[in-house]
Amino acid sequence: MEKKRLTSIKAKIVEINSGKYEVLPGFESNYVLTKNGMRLSRVRILGTIVDKFLSDSGRYAAITLDDGTDTIRAKAFNAVAVFDNLSVGDLVDFIGKVREYQGELYLVPELIKK
Repeated sequence: MEKKRLTSIKAKIVEINSGKYEVLPGFESNYVLTKNGMRLSRVRILGTIVDKFLSDSGRYAAITLDDGTDTIRAKAFNAVAVFDNLSVGDLVDFIGKVREYQGELYLVPELIKK
């Protein structure tokens, strides 16, 4: 059986941040349950980069996206090259997965286009 990728859903950052993160057992994808009942696991966001961070070790990088409704961080661990050609002020089309760590919702990038 071939495993298929989840479809990305266009979402506003405020929908992600105001939703409830649900953890599922096994290999099922975790998701954010929004107030209107949508399950957001893989999202597509059009936003502006308002902050960029690269650790001294070069193994962690993050950008902060703003779509006019709220802000959220996108984090990359080890594969930080995904953020190399991006700068503060760039308008980007972002596709990634929603994750949660210590109460903070963040995104793991899959595709970013200026």
